[in-house]
Amino acid sequence: ARGGYGAVLMSQAVELERISAYIGDFTTCNVAEYLGLIAALRACLRRKAVAVNACGDSELVILQMTGEYEVRSPLLKPLHAIAKGLERRFERVSFRHIPREQNLKADILARLGSSMSPIPRENRTLFYPSRCHTVRIDIGNTTINATHDVGTAESDDKIFIDASFLLDLPSYGPDALGDLEDPAPLTVCSGKTFLPVLGRLRKPLLIKVKTGKVIKAQITDAYVIHRLPVPLHLAAYNQQTAHLFERMAMPLYPTLEASLFPTQYHDHPFWDTSTIFLPYL
Repeated sequence: ARGGYGAVLMSQAVELERISAYIGDFTTCNVAEYLGLIAALRACLRRKAVAVNACGDSELVILQMTGEYEVRSPLLKPLHAIAKGLERRFERVSFRHIPREQNLKADILARLGSSMSPIPRENRTLFYPSRCHTVRIDIGNTTINATHDVGTAESDDKIFIDASFLLDLPSYGPDALGDLEDPAPLTVCSGKTFLPVLGRLRKPLLIKVKTGKVIKAQITDAYVIHRLPVPLHLAAYNQQTAHLFERMAMPLYPTLEASLFPTQYHDHPFWDTSTIFLPYL
């Protein structure tokens, strides 16, 4: 189902676990299928499984996992990299396509997941950036604008990085996505949509901010987000980044605009000016 995913763990015809989660409306059925596969593989790892037979009714996802289909969608490439990284942690994984009528339990769980909104507050965190400021940073060999939450009404201590940006980032890419730490149940809400958290980055992010002099930070707890509206979001109250903002002269923009970021972010509903931006409380 588009707004949720479902999976069932079985061992020798015995049901071990049911998995169901809400992922928001700003997604596709194929994204939901990948997220369900990722959640199921992580559940198998927690149970110390060494071999897995993965059966799914999405022919596209199954054949991309076996290598028979190429992954072309920018939305699916990061998810495929995560799933392949999880696959490598088992001794053996097989993938088999089955008709939907043979996958009814998982289908019902996915429909259940799509109706689970609103997500409990303890499982949510906010993407609530300053509406007037961004900060220019260097990360790897890439220079970008990043958002932050200095001076906002709702501040958090979590740092977010977009999965597609991470995939294209030199020295990170598929290997970094394939080695994500399984996060606690957490979803990011932007005030307009819910954004699935894919995991926590194990490899440190090394960033530099140029404000007359170069200020460096090493980030070891960034959350990787599916379709974040920006490449990177920094938290002013995170101990690893707080020093970046202590003496920073903020360049003032009339408003936070999509044009400050690469074109692939411009169609995100966060930038839709026909609706009001408010955090979910």
